[in-house]
Amino acid sequence: MGLPVLPLIFLFEQLHTHLSPASLAQLHTEFRKLLNYVPYRFLRPFFEQEVRGVPDQYINRRIIELANQSTRVPYRFLDNEIELNDDWAIYLQQHQAILQGFIQWHLFKFLQKHNPNVVGLSEKLEKPGVRVLSRANKFWKEYLKSNPYLPCIYSTQIITSDNFSLDHFLPWSFVAHDQLWNIIPTPKSVNSAKSDWLPSVDLYLDQYATLQYNAF
Repeated sequence: MGLPVLPLIFLFEQLHTHLSPASLAQLHTEFRKLLNYVPYRFLRPFFEQEVRGVPDQYINRRIIELANQSTRVPYRFLDNEIELNDDWAIYLQQHQAILQGFIQWHLFKFLQKHNPNVVGLSEKLEKPGVRVLSRANKFWKEYLKSNPYLPCIYSTQIITSDNFSLDHFLPWSFVAHDQLWNIIPTPKSVNSAKSDWLPSVDLYLDQYATLQYNAF
C-alpha cells in the first residue's frame, strides 16, 4: 500500500481559521478548477501512448484507470484522495532539496518571462536573510572625511557623522539588494521620512548621479 495523503478538506479546515467565509468560498472555487486538471494531467506524460487519440472529456477517466493499474506512477486515485507509491514517497523524501531547487528555478524563469519589467524577481521571492551594508558604510564614511560639508540630495541638509545614515535610492523593497551603486548618505531624519518611497527622477536623479560619480 502507498502512503495516504490527507483529503483537501483538512487543508480547508486549517485555512478556515485565517480566512473569511467569502475568501474561503473563493478558494474552494479556484481549487475546484485546478482539481479538474492538475492531478490527472500531471500523470499524463506517463501514459502518452495509452491516451493518444482519447477525446479530452474522457482523458481524466482514462488516466485514473491507468494509474490505478500501474506501479510506476507517483500516485493512484482513491475516491477523493490520492495515495502515494511507496518508492516515490521515499524518493521525494530523500531528494527534497534538489526537487525544491528545480521547482524554484523553473518558477523564477516562468515569472521572469511574464514579468520582464520586474527587477530582481528571484530576490523578491526569496529575500536575503542578512543585510550587508559594511562596504557601503565604509565607502561613504571615507568620502565624508574629505567632503565634510556634503549636502543631502533630498533636503540640502549637511550630512555629519552624527546624523549619517545610508539610503537606498531605489527602495530596498524594490531591488532587494545592498549593492553600492544604489546607496547614498542622507541624514537619519530624511532617510526615515523617505522610507520605501521611490524618489522623483526629475528632481533627484541628476544630483544622485553626480554624487555617485564624484564619490567613485
